[in-house]
Amino acid sequence: KMIRAGSFFLLVLSCYISLVQSYGGRGENPLRDFFRIQTKKQINVQIKASSDGTNATATGPNDASASEAKHYPTLDELRKSPPLPINDFSVYMAPQGGLKAADKIDSLPGQPNVKFKQYSGYVTVDGQAGRALFYYFVESSVKPSTKPLVLWLNGGPGCSSIGAGAMAELGPFRVKKDGKTLKRNQYSWNKKANILFLESPAGSLTYEESRLVMDINVYDIYAPSCNGTTDSPPNTKHDPCTDDYIDAYMNTPEVQKALHANVTALPDRWKDCSKKIIEAWIDRELTILPTIRELMASGVRVWLYSGDTDGAVPLLGTEYAIKELNATVKTDWYAWYNAPKEVGGYVVEYQNLTFVTAYCD
Repeated sequence: KMIRAGSFFLLVLSCYISLVQSYGGRGENPLRDFFRIQTKKQINVQIKASSDGTNATATGPNDASASEAKHYPTLDELRKSPPLPINDFSVYMAPQGGLKAADKIDSLPGQPNVKFKQYSGYVTVDGQAGRALFYYFVESSVKPSTKPLVLWLNGGPGCSSIGAGAMAELGPFRVKKDGKTLKRNQYSWNKKANILFLESPAGSLTYEESRLVMDINVYDIYAPSCNGTTDSPPNTKHDPCTDDYIDAYMNTPEVQKALHANVTALPDRWKDCSKKIIEAWIDRELTILPTIRELMASGVRVWLYSGDTDGAVPLLGTEYAIKELNATVKTDWYAWYNAPKEVGGYVVEYQNLTFVTAYCD
């Protein structure tokens, strides 16, 4: 689905900076084109708002000439520009007494016995609007008080950090083929850290958007399609029907009750991505490269990775974006290993930034 160096990982950034492919010496600049397209979209939204009689900063006909009149930043300007200012916002505060105990998960349906603690529920961020974010927190399985905290946010926005991140990627469990029981994930990140999976923005505990384009899984382009009969996929260790197992599990009433989810008993089925949220998201930044650069300059270590068969967060796209940072290479490419004689991918280290590639099988 939709989405380890250092002691703290705050953001999974590669979803955003890897939206473009590298076109090498063909004379094309897809990153610039992406910025131009997104800017045009924002102008069109502003124009529409103006025609509707709402506040807007742009006026004029909704056509290409109006968009072309706007100055589009060059990559050099983007490198030198500071991050956009963050507007002041209110902080919602309320009594927290009893919430930890109420959010504790005794056990998820069909899960194996574990010793680490789990919590999930809603965190209110706007009491007047009744707006809350859903979270799933899992303690490290080894000495959690000594381990760092990882905040995991899946992309979209509007794609599930719990359904995708926790159940299909780095969480402690995997859903079995019966769609009712769980098994341990031997590669879970909670062996090394406490993990907070956060659904964002508000209203994200719903979803599903097809990840197949002409029978190609954009997250694993060589994976076979799920046909309901494949027991042992020939070319990959990833079960192509995993999404179906998760969908069945997450829509089980007992599971939702154990997670303290859907407390208002909405009739809609849980889905892994909310198309409504994705289409409604208009206040996005055109690029976060200036933000990454500022984080690096302040001493925060950034860790980016891409799988070699991932078409959604492509390896070349991430590498292309990193080049725009003009970062200094500290350690050139070297291999990392899954096992003593098995190469897992390659690593290049910059000043406060590490880029890792991963072989996918």
